[in-house]
Amino acid sequence: MAAPLPAMLSRLRDLIAQGLTVVHVLHAVDGPRIPTAREEAIHAVPTLALCLTGVVRISTLRSRFDLLPGEVLLIAPGAWHEHHQLRAGSALYGQGFVGKSTDLVIQADSAYHIALSARDPARRLLQRALVAPGEERPRAVAEAIERSLASPTRPFGSMPPAVARMAQRLWWEPPADLSVDDVVRVSGL
Repeated sequence: MAAPLPAMLSRLRDLIAQGLTVVHVLHAVDGPRIPTAREEAIHAVPTLALCLTGVVRISTLRSRFDLLPGEVLLIAPGAWHEHHQLRAGSALYGQGFVGKSTDLVIQADSAYHIALSARDPARRLLQRALVAPGEERPRAVAEAIERSLASPTRPFGSMPPAVARMAQRLWWEPPADLSVDDVVRVSGL
């Protein structure tokens, strides 16, 4: 059973208050793209994944990140990666960008919650974190998260599983020939 959204948001805020200490960076050169059956992605903008509870696994052909609570993976534009299914008791906070907004995602077991916030300053802060010396990265990442949480333009809400699957298909780099039928098929409806 997934923890309720207020508990996950509280957990996220607690981790930020304690101070993020481990921020891994995944660059585009860290591994070539390979086709998989799991959820794979290449983003055109910086994104992040933060483990809230349990273990969150994200991998490339050459490396695997098993994020523990409070650890962050900052993903550079163009970096191919795959998200492994969350294990029971694990929860993830993710942040990326869609259009003129930043999308904030909390995922735990089968629960999937999303909010939208202003694109900047979060995008600018994550871009800065990518090139910052290691000791400066945690603060830039934490500030991006804090600023985004402070002013969501659309508050967190649950998505029905079929809608979440369709949204995920559109958010990850879709093939150039993606059709409406492909999106509906992924919904399972």
